[in-house]
Amino acid sequence: MIQGFATEEGTTRFKEKHRESIAQDHFRSVNGLNLTSVGMGTYLGEPDNTTDQMVTDAVKLSIQTGAINVIDTAINYRSQKAERSIGKALKELIESGEFKRDEIFISTKNG
Repeated sequence: MIQGFATEEGTTRFKEKHRESIAQDHFRSVNGLNLTSVGMGTYLGEPDNTTDQMVTDAVKLSIQTGAINVIDTAINYRSQKAERSIGKALKELIESGEFKRDEIFISTKNG
């Protein structure tokens, strides 16, 4: 499990990374966090390996381009596979040094 959560410092760092490529009014300040005005939901899709890879790739690309730093998921989305695909994407981004966990806001819930 990846430890941590979105912070004011981290989400500001995310916004600054994308200052040149993303309109700054795309970000909203919510309780001190700089969050993108749109996020990614992970509810739909088959619980199969192909969809897992598509979700992982979509999360990575969306974060890398600065399009999103908000992700919505839940334990029951795609039989827990949505959360695992998100975790894989974040792990790869963090291990590459491109991002830190505190830059991304994840909303999850049980069932």
